[in-house]
Amino acid sequence: MQRLLVVALLVCVSNAKQTPRLKGSMEQPRPHLHHQSKTPSLPDTKTASETEPLRPHIIYALIDDLGYAGLGFNSPEGEPETPIMDGLVQDGVWLKQHYTFRFCGPSRSSFLSGRFPIHVTQNNCDLCGVPVGMTTIADVLQKAGYATHHSGKWHAGLGSEQLLPINRGFNSSLALLGGSADHYTTERPGGPDANYTMKDLWQDHGPAEQTEEYSTFRFMNYAMKVLDGHNPEIPLFLFMSFQSVHFPMQVPDEYLAMYDEGIWAPRRNGLAQVTLVDESIGKIVDKLKEKEMWENTLLVVSSDNGGPSEHESNYPLRGGKGSDFEGGVRVLAFATGPVIPKGMRGTQVNGLTHIADWYATFAHVARQKWSDTSAVTKGLPEVDSLDLWPLISGQTSTLDREELPLAGGLTYERWPSRTAAFIYKEWKLIRGTLPILLSCWPGPTTPNASDSGEACETECGQEGCLFNIMDDPSEHFDVKDDHPDIYSTIMDKALASDKTQIESDIWLNTDIEAVSVAQGRWGGVWGPWMSEDAVEQALMSSFYSSPVPLPQRSNLWPDPTDYSQPRYHTEMKNTVKHLSLL
Repeated sequence: MQRLLVVALLVCVSNAKQTPRLKGSMEQPRPHLHHQSKTPSLPDTKTASETEPLRPHIIYALIDDLGYAGLGFNSPEGEPETPIMDGLVQDGVWLKQHYTFRFCGPSRSSFLSGRFPIHVTQNNCDLCGVPVGMTTIADVLQKAGYATHHSGKWHAGLGSEQLLPINRGFNSSLALLGGSADHYTTERPGGPDANYTMKDLWQDHGPAEQTEEYSTFRFMNYAMKVLDGHNPEIPLFLFMSFQSVHFPMQVPDEYLAMYDEGIWAPRRNGLAQVTLVDESIGKIVDKLKEKEMWENTLLVVSSDNGGPSEHESNYPLRGGKGSDFEGGVRVLAFATGPVIPKGMRGTQVNGLTHIADWYATFAHVARQKWSDTSAVTKGLPEVDSLDLWPLISGQTSTLDREELPLAGGLTYERWPSRTAAFIYKEWKLIRGTLPILLSCWPGPTTPNASDSGEACETECGQEGCLFNIMDDPSEHFDVKDDHPDIYSTIMDKALASDKTQIESDIWLNTDIEAVSVAQGRWGGVWGPWMSEDAVEQALMSSFYSSPVPLPQRSNLWPDPTDYSQPRYHTEMKNTVKHLSLL
């Protein structure tokens, strides 16, 4: 009995090192909150199959807004300079048809929940995220004995404390809770009509210490502390969620200097941001090698949507972030690491894969079931995720999926941005009751000073446009009149999928109470202003009448969804630290 107690104490002490604290953050959790994360115990490896990877360390590196041609190995111009990731993909498996939602938040909720966006959220707002009744991949891996950590952008819900990373299965988190912020000061607009500016940096249960280091350095420093304190005997899940390459167009001068001054300013800045991310992923790999963890690691690198047309290249795909054309939803993604079988290293695989599929894949390699029966009993959708391990390990060359809903809704009023998209085999149907923006065909050097790639609109209507994305991956030809039977079949399937949507509106205005609580309780930092717990809700409510600053939208931070206004870019330097995008 004494021996068991000593072992238990050693395990607890070891794991206590895994949650680095930043000075100034709220030290104590509030134990009455729901979904508290648990300290992982040593894994039971007896449940794992001897023929498959044995509970590897899992690193999921999500690069915000990376373009389809956003890494050196897939760029027609050989830019940006990304030697680390170029080498990693040569030792891994490139998923050539990997899909996401067309912008950030729904893609992240899709990854965390294992559901298609139509079954979790198609919204991009502070109140949007994974419903509390759903199990996240962090919950699944934590149950499997993994130490689970998050560093970087969250954008999967912050309105309620139950939506924070620490209450969604992560043992620790340093997070940008919203969708974007100044890379140095962490300031961003929010509140009703985004008319209030406050900071956004959160650690575990409260605001984190504010520093003015660049976002990639900030989140990498935290990740390095996690890795330094980790016990290699315990499997690790690190969700490394880079804030780059998202606007504001800011980057340290030394990385900007790596690219010629003649390159169009937003493009040059984006190239520099990606190079810094590449360097950072190399540091993670080096640290894993130092800790003798790399040989048992699965590393997945992906974007959360297509690249923004103004600074990222999605060549040769049509469109960019915000569009359901391939350039907005088909992204760079690859799996790498020594757990990838040697015969699969340096290969490319086809098949309709989705960001939601990492849920089942990570659960599989962790030897954990991934069905979410508790969510189903609450009336929520079951997990959509498919296990990709047989595909990327070479056990099969095909994927059991013919249908992939990208966006939709019960009626066109509930389509996000009034557009919807559905893939059936090699066919893709795009519907839009409003003109579909950001639908340009890029060239090898787009974007540039003469062509930002943003000034295109396409009319598809409720009847939709039909494309054969195998024969015509750049979506030049609407062929619905040439294939009436296919068109009828895919339309029926899309309409049936629309009926499974669980929610509506894409943009939900944030309550003024969010501003009051951020100002009064969190000291000028965006954070939750509601709670399912009665004690917490009473405390939140006590701040609802607190005074708030006068609303003011800075001209330096326009609404990124407002494409009605012309955009002008200027170069960013360390000393500027603000987006000049008017």
